[in-house]
Amino acid sequence: AWPRLISNQLTVWTHYTTSTNIRGDFSFYGNTSGLGVLRPLTVPGFLSEGSFHDYLPETHRLLNKDYRKLESNNFYRYFCDYFQANLPSTGIIAGFAKSSNEKMNNPLYIYKAFTHDEKVPINGAKVKLMNQNGDSLNVYYVDTLYNGIFAFYNLAPGTYKLHLEAKDYQPKDTTVTVTAASTTYAKMFLPNLNVVIPKDTTPDYPDPIQEAGVLPMKHYNFGDQEVVVPEWLNQQPIKKVLYRDEKLYVLTTEPKITIYNAQSLALVSDIAFTSDGYLLACNKDTISLPENKGRYFKVYTWDNDSVAPSLLFKTQQQANWSNGIMGETFAVSGPRWKCTIYVPSVTTGSSKAIRIVGYLYEEGNALGYKYMLDAANYTE
Repeated sequence: AWPRLISNQLTVWTHYTTSTNIRGDFSFYGNTSGLGVLRPLTVPGFLSEGSFHDYLPETHRLLNKDYRKLESNNFYRYFCDYFQANLPSTGIIAGFAKSSNEKMNNPLYIYKAFTHDEKVPINGAKVKLMNQNGDSLNVYYVDTLYNGIFAFYNLAPGTYKLHLEAKDYQPKDTTVTVTAASTTYAKMFLPNLNVVIPKDTTPDYPDPIQEAGVLPMKHYNFGDQEVVVPEWLNQQPIKKVLYRDEKLYVLTTEPKITIYNAQSLALVSDIAFTSDGYLLACNKDTISLPENKGRYFKVYTWDNDSVAPSLLFKTQQQANWSNGIMGETFAVSGPRWKCTIYVPSVTTGSSKAIRIVGYLYEEGNALGYKYMLDAANYTE
């Protein structure tokens, strides 16, 4: 079934697009018991995980009935291959309508970078199907569920024309060729006429074409910084700091090692600065599934060095372990008002497997959440 299923060009394949990855329930799980969903069957059974609805752009595609029907057609063609039955004599045209100059900007709509999923789907677009002479054959109206999907079925092999139009967008025409028992894809990108690209005279938009020979400065003046040394360091400059078992091991230039009880640091496990200079800190705690209402991973922030911290956010999302130890360390990318927090989540079992969690925080919006699944390759 692999060649049929991998032919879907409307999704974004994150793995195995250049090499075959065929696995059955025996080879995948390494045993002969089979999957529970297949064991009780009295007829041949087939299982495919072709889509994952926790990837938000795919969620929106799966809301479209024709997108699901296109996958069904791939299965049907595979069954014809397997049972050596006659394949259909007609073909399909399928595609999507997306903006060519707008990117999705919503913390809940997390997409794979540098793919077509970063482009805004055009809700309500009108797709007109014509024959080679330009005679109208059918019209498809794209839904308003942010997927841009359209499809035309049962088409005789030959050449067809498509005309795509939508309010505020520049229309587009294209020509496609239909072959029997296959799907021809038309991925159409239209510019939004209301999007104005700033001229290169705008102060914050430099000319992308620069003269040859531009060199960086020899040094940059970042201003004077005041260094405050805690009293327990006895005024000795720090050379290196290690954290282990709730303690700080501080090597100074004396040389001397000071062991400091990190538990007294107001339950803070790690600290980091945002790109706009705000201090953040996280706690360390074990978050369970089902969610324990009293246990949270928390991120704190300070407006300046002289004020008490405030809670930036708290969450019980912890990478889907039965118990996940959160907050041993963390990293931050971006400014405080819109930043990504990366933190490992470690199992409490003997394997100590790790999944990397990413929280997308944006002021005034819901907290975005993703985690890296490949725990087998990441251990404590």
